[in-house]
Amino acid sequence: MAAYNKLNDPNRIEIGQSLKIRPAWLRTQTAKTDMQADKATVEAITGRARSNGKPVRVGDALAAGIKLDTSAGAALRLRLPDGSIINMLERTVLQLEKLEQSQAESFKTVLRLVSGHVEAFKKKYPGGRSDLAFHARASTISVRGISADRHPDHWDAPVMFVVP
Repeated sequence: MAAYNKLNDPNRIEIGQSLKIRPAWLRTQTAKTDMQADKATVEAITGRARSNGKPVRVGDALAAGIKLDTSAGAALRLRLPDGSIINMLERTVLQLEKLEQSQAESFKTVLRLVSGHVEAFKKKYPGGRSDLAFHARASTISVRGISADRHPDHWDAPVMFVVP
């Protein structure tokens, strides 16, 4: 929103300042679903998103091999089997390469960011090891704790994954 409104300081909004909000950002569907060990679940969609060319719906369970894409002004929230969250921002293409549970308490997730921007919120998994790997041609990454955020205009955002 800071980039869209061309704010000088994305952490400061003045009293009485007007902000533009895209209508697609407001039309959000959300759902609570049971997690499956080998599938990612679509938790929220704003605007239009597709999975292998077909429309995605809230609650869809997506297996490895699926390619997701979001249109202009769209966003999608994906919950991984270990409970981590991936937010796909507009005009993003993301491939779910690997979603597996190798042992009772061990998960491995591999995602390929083809283009666009994602925010990754890695959940600390109490029962064991839970790997999350991103593959990309080129990217800009910034890490702050276990929180991840993509923002092209500044570096102090909480991990950034950006592929041109």
